[in-house]
Amino acid sequence: MQSLRQLLTYGLIFFSLLFTTTISAMEVGSETTRALAEQGDARAQNQLAWDYISIDYNKAFEWRVKAANQGYAPAQFSVGQNYYFGPSKFEGPTKGQGVSQDYSEAFKWYMKAANQGHSESQISLGIMYREGYGVRQDHTKAIQWFKKADNARGLFMIGRMYRYGEGVKKDKAVAKELFGKVCDQGFQSGCDAYRELNQR
Repeated sequence: MQSLRQLLTYGLIFFSLLFTTTISAMEVGSETTRALAEQGDARAQNQLAWDYISIDYNKAFEWRVKAANQGYAPAQFSVGQNYYFGPSKFEGPTKGQGVSQDYSEAFKWYMKAANQGHSESQISLGIMYREGYGVRQDHTKAIQWFKKADNARGLFMIGRMYRYGEGVKKDKAVAKELFGKVCDQGFQSGCDAYRELNQR
């Protein structure tokens, strides 16, 4: 009985030490990130923006812009996203925070990142051209940007354009082929679209 009590006591001490060490390590990591961010490290600034995202959306945006202005493509994409979607709609302390929706600004930031080869920005530009958000609708340019992304999502978007005849001649066979390729890469939406065309 005595040894069981001792074992439980030692176990509790061990786990509380482990928990305290983990918390301490997290604080050190946060301090390190902040120090690097304040010294102008773009990656650290972007990370600090992510650390702020659920606490203070406006502060997150400030740090993200600092990283974006240094040419850091992931931050440029995120700034583009902020302008594309507008204020936060998530429940909690950040609801309603952020910048006003502005497609022209979103386009500008996506373009900066896309020109560095950032594939998500390239797809976002494709979507803006496809829908005519912030730019004149241009399906040819949309397809060009989807191709530049050179990934499953880009191929999927091109497949959709062939499926519905957006800027290209409607061709379900080409769409099905593209959806099949995308599905082979593990992109679930491509598998679903391929299955749907197969059933028809």
